[in-house]
Amino acid sequence: MERNPNEIVKELDVLDILSNRPCGMTLPEIGNEMGVNWRGLAATVSALMSEGSIEKLENRYYPAGNKSDFI
Repeated sequence: MERNPNEIVKELDVLDILSNRPCGMTLPEIGNEMGVNWRGLAATVSALMSEGSIEKLENRYYPAGNKSDFI
């Protein structure tokens, strides 16, 4: 299945934002940082979690491997 280029850009933006926030962020915080409605990011973060690129603990998203630093 071919991936939508716009979705790839959103995924890269989310990864870039989270890489600078090792303490994690909520979905609304990520949306605010990107200047978009956070509800439009649900599929993006779901895809990134499925790929193992990010992790979620409670309501915060982390770069993969970083959440254990804050448990």
